[in-house]
Amino acid sequence: MKLNWKDSLKEENSERLFEIFSQTKRINIEPQIFAGNLLFERQYKLEKLKIVKHELIASIEEAFNRRYNTEPSQIKQEHTIKEIFFRTLLAIIIFGVFYNVSAIHVNILSIHIDNTTIAVLLGLTVFVPLLWLKKSHAKAIKKVEEAREKKDNLIKKIETELRF
Repeated sequence: MKLNWKDSLKEENSERLFEIFSQTKRINIEPQIFAGNLLFERQYKLEKLKIVKHELIASIEEAFNRRYNTEPSQIKQEHTIKEIFFRTLLAIIIFGVFYNVSAIHVNILSIHIDNTTIAVLLGLTVFVPLLWLKKSHAKAIKKVEEAREKKDNLIKKIETELRF
């Protein structure tokens, strides 16, 4: 059993190498690049290799576009909806937990505090971070830009390391 994947790929026949090279849903593209270069060295059909190379690049672009919006306004809108949804869900859970615990009654300076008051106050504190939503939007946009940079580097790697 070979532990080095490059050695095991060198022993594969051209059809199996082409099958590996033409996979479009791989996370690690190193074996694909290596298989493509081996096929090129073995003088496999150049047109087929070029077509698969373009399909591979197109699949990376498509996966990125499916996962991320590239418009900043869309990113902000998506992020706002996610934040409000999850914070509302968390507030409901917190409210439900504190509302249903054993009865608490406290009178401080003629202010009556019970389970309902505590539940409402703690439930509302979940929404305080929404005051910094603009900064949170900037982080979401930065995350998309970093993902775009990774995608561009991956495509550049494919274009530069494949010899055809």
